[in-house]
Amino acid sequence: MSSIFEFIAKARDSYRTDSVEITDGYEFSQYETIRTIELYHNSRFLTSNTDSLGREKPFYNICKFRVNVATRATDLDTKDAQIQSGPGKYAQSFLLNLKNRNWMRFAMFGVFLNKMTHTRAKYGGVLVKKVESDDELSLHVVPWRDSITDQVDIRSGAKLYRHHYTPADLVTEGERLGWSNIAEAIEAAKSTREAEASQDGKENKTSGDVVEVWEVHGVLKKSFLDKEAEEYEYERQMHVVVLDESDKDNVTGITLYSGKEKEDPYKYLPYEEVDGRGLGVGVIEDLFEAQVWTNYGEKQKKDMLDLAGKIIFQTADQNLPAQNILTDLENGSVVTHSPNYPLTQVNNSPASFVAFEKLLADWDKQAERVSSTPPAITGETMPSGQPFRLAAMLNQEAGSMFEYRREEAGLFIQEIYQDWVLPFLVKQIRKEKELVGDLTEDELAAISQAVAEHEAAKEFKERILNGEDVTPEAFEAFKVSVFEEMKRGGKKRKFSIPKDFFGEDDDINVDVITTGEQKNKAVVMETLFNVFGVVAKNPAILQDPVLARLFNQIVEIAGVSPLLLKPAPGTSATPTPIAKGSPERIAPEEATV
Repeated sequence: MSSIFEFIAKARDSYRTDSVEITDGYEFSQYETIRTIELYHNSRFLTSNTDSLGREKPFYNICKFRVNVATRATDLDTKDAQIQSGPGKYAQSFLLNLKNRNWMRFAMFGVFLNKMTHTRAKYGGVLVKKVESDDELSLHVVPWRDSITDQVDIRSGAKLYRHHYTPADLVTEGERLGWSNIAEAIEAAKSTREAEASQDGKENKTSGDVVEVWEVHGVLKKSFLDKEAEEYEYERQMHVVVLDESDKDNVTGITLYSGKEKEDPYKYLPYEEVDGRGLGVGVIEDLFEAQVWTNYGEKQKKDMLDLAGKIIFQTADQNLPAQNILTDLENGSVVTHSPNYPLTQVNNSPASFVAFEKLLADWDKQAERVSSTPPAITGETMPSGQPFRLAAMLNQEAGSMFEYRREEAGLFIQEIYQDWVLPFLVKQIRKEKELVGDLTEDELAAISQAVAEHEAAKEFKERILNGEDVTPEAFEAFKVSVFEEMKRGGKKRKFSIPKDFFGEDDDINVDVITTGEQKNKAVVMETLFNVFGVVAKNPAILQDPVLARLFNQIVEIAGVSPLLLKPAPGTSATPTPIAKGSPERIAPEEATV
């Protein structure tokens, strides 16, 4: 029965050597693909940067700037993540947006978005990991260089990540996370380094005293945790281990942490999804062929220029005293030669230079097409005489592909919010007795009003159900007292939120709007404003609940919470009559929370 240590060693070795067959004639190796991407992005050849004669080979990088173009064109900003509510849930979305604003700042969400967009365009996919504790939620873009995933199915397969710690850092991190066997792990890493150093021709996998720590997540054999389990029983697990490979025939290790896991802490988004392989096709992989032939053309041009720069003479005279004009002759020297055997210069000017220029232009055009980066979108000067409308059409067509990729990224962020961020924010709001906020005057009034309406509705519902007599004046007075109590603490302070202000998870009625995929805001706004324009001539008809909800939709799509536009308690015109035994009439639908 295999161990988790053997599983990691086998996964690491097979990841480097194995490939998957996509179809006849097409083998895919994720390791080699990522290696090639890394080399090309940094202007390095797969073999050597010098030719067989030891001369430097030119690397004309056509990949890097196109990755930057794709990153810029598909980038998402923090403002693109908006939490919107359904009718009657404006208070919840207002609170969540307030909490979300603080979380974005502390979690450096903007930096995460930038790194996510760049990694996805460069490598063909991005792997995101969440790290959550009781009070913190952080999102990380996992580096592909130190990751091992299933080459066919990244989402469902096991995910291995290699950390590198100094012994001091490992002790500090281990104490923070509650890891055990730290001293033994450092010794195991030392034994592995010594064994590797003793083998001739084998480089150390780590340098200095660095400890290689493997973190594993996935549905694995149950026997990795329970030695008594059956061979083919599986469960979701997490392991943090250090391998001891001092004996290559018997790989063992030290476990720092192991245990069951409730959910997969990873999410994956490809750039261009391809059937049969996990990693998508990114900008650089699309340019592999163009990069090879561009470098070939540049190398041929360089060799031609090197040859053209040499001054070569020829003669059939065997008795010519000078063999090298540069070293054997001085200025003004007279050279004598035999009759009919003159000294002439060899014509070594490049004859096919123009042909190679055309070759490079053809491959550059191919690179533009496969990466959707025509000159109009990269900011380059357009060819002389090209019509403006044609350039605009090319730019629009190229931009439409990037817009499609951006919408995919937006839907991915929406998934992250629905599965990770919103539950975390709601949990924090429920758990915290007090919410810390730095609010504007309007925001303070809005949240105070929402809490006042919630508390008043709950209180007077209980009174009615208990058979007590209630009056509209008492309801308004209670609401005003709660409102004033909430505002008394000032704008920058801690304030209390009722425990039942949010229902259970399945009662959260909000959407995260990251792109125009969910709503075409311009069209929706125009439609709503046309309808609302009729109503604007007669503000009194806003007393109609249907038209009031229409107004709320308009202002929320415009980015303003309807709570900010509602009058404070005690300032409304006419109180709503309350009938005994009818708690639903205590608070109108558009004001419920």
